[in-house]
Amino acid sequence: MFCFLVSLVLGGNSLADEDSTILYVGGEGGGNYTSIQSAIDDASDGDVIYVFSGFYLPFKNVVIDKSISIIGENKNTTIIDGGKTGNVIDLVANWVNISGFTIRNSKINLSYAGIHIANSANVTADDLVISECGMGIKIQDSQFISFQHCEIFNNMEGMNIYNSSDVTLTFCDISTSNNSHGISLTDSSHSLISNCNVSSNNGCGIAMAALSNSTIFLNTFSNNGVYGIGFFQSSEDLISYGNNTIYKNNFAGNKINAYDSDGNYWHSGQYGNYWDNFDEPEEGAYDKNGDNKADVPYSIPGGNNQDGYPLMDPVINEWDIRTKLPIVEVVHPQNIATVKGIVVIYGNALFKDGTVETVEVKIDNGKWHTANGTANWTFEWNTTSLKDGSYVVHVRSTGDDGNYSRVEQLMLNVKNNLEDNNGGSSVPGFGLLLVLVATLLFVLVYKIRN
Repeated sequence: MFCFLVSLVLGGNSLADEDSTILYVGGEGGGNYTSIQSAIDDASDGDVIYVFSGFYLPFKNVVIDKSISIIGENKNTTIIDGGKTGNVIDLVANWVNISGFTIRNSKINLSYAGIHIANSANVTADDLVISECGMGIKIQDSQFISFQHCEIFNNMEGMNIYNSSDVTLTFCDISTSNNSHGISLTDSSHSLISNCNVSSNNGCGIAMAALSNSTIFLNTFSNNGVYGIGFFQSSEDLISYGNNTIYKNNFAGNKINAYDSDGNYWHSGQYGNYWDNFDEPEEGAYDKNGDNKADVPYSIPGGNNQDGYPLMDPVINEWDIRTKLPIVEVVHPQNIATVKGIVVIYGNALFKDGTVETVEVKIDNGKWHTANGTANWTFEWNTTSLKDGSYVVHVRSTGDDGNYSRVEQLMLNVKNNLEDNNGGSSVPGFGLLLVLVATLLFVLVYKIRN
C-alpha cells in the first residue's frame, strides 16, 4: 500500500493531542462507521477520521463543518463519488486537513465542484485526485488554503478562486479542463502557484482578473487552447491591479503563450521565463554573452509588459524532477495499525531510471536510519521503551543519482500497556509489591502496639 498521508503533527511527537479521537470509516472493524458523514457528525474539533479504501456514494454531499483531519487510506482506491447531484464535498470550517482520496462526479455544470470551500481558513489538502466535476475545486471568501500533490483533470474547469487570499498551489497537475480554464483567479491576492503542470486545457492555463501581489514561478504551461497565462482587467470596475511576479516558468505549445492587460512583473529582476516562440535567432532571440538569457526583452501581448530576462532553455522544475524520482512503498504494517514490542516494517523500492541505493526510516522528528535491503527492504523498530501513543513513521529511498524519493508516511499506534510518568510505574508487578509492603507494615505496627 502506498501511504499518502499528510503529516498532521498537532502537538509534541504525536499525530493528535491527547484529547483527540480517531474515528474509522469502512474496513472490517466492528465499530467502524459506514459513512463519512456519520463520522464527521460524531467527531469533535481536533479529531482524526481515517477512511479505509472503498467506494463511498453519499446520500447527499459530504459537509465538513468541524476542525478535523480526514485521511483516506489510498488516493486511488478511496473514492468519494458525488453521483452527479451537487458538490461532492462542502468545506465550511477552519483548520481542516484532507488527504488521500479520489473525489469525482459532482453535478456537471460550473455551479458545482468536487470540493467547494467557502468562508474558511487554514485548510490543507494533499494527495487528491479530482475529476469528472463541474469545477474540480471552488474556493471563495477564504484565506490560507493549500493544495499540494493533487491531480485535477477532466473537469469542466480545474480550479476557481474568488475573493480569497493566501491560496497556495504546489506540485499539482491541472489538465484537460474541457470547457474552460485550468485555473481562474478573481478578486484575490497573495497567492502562490509553484511547481505545477498546467496543460491541455480548452481555455487558458491560468486566467486572472483583479489579482494582486501573487507569485507564479517554476511551472509549465503547455498546449492550452487560448493563453498559457492571461491577465485581464476586472469586468466590474476596470481597475488595473497587477503587481504580480511571474518567472522561471515554461511556456510551450499554447495558442498564445501569454496576455497581460494589467501591470505585472514577468521576471524576478534576474530570471525571466522560457518562451518556445522566442528561443531562436530567427525569432529575434540572441544570446551573445552566453548567459542563457536573450539579449533583448520578450514583449507580452495585451499591453506594455515585457519579460526583461527571457530564458533560452526550458527550466527544470520540481514537477519534472518528481516524475523521474525513485519511489518507495510501505507494505506492512497497515496505516493506523496498533503495534507493540519489536515492529518489523517492510516494503519495496523502485527507480525506473536507475538503481535504488538506500532506503531510510525515521520516527517522528528523529534521525534517519538505514533499512536492510533496497528493492525489498525491512526495518525493525523497537517500541518496548516508548510510551503508548501515536507515532509517525517516515520512509524514503535514494537513487544512484543522489535524488530522494518522496517521503512516505504512516501513523502507528503503540500499545505496550506502559503507563506514562503521571500514571504510575511501568514495572511489572509493582502494584502487587505495594500491596505486600503495605500488608507487612500493617502487621508490624499491629505487633508493636500489642
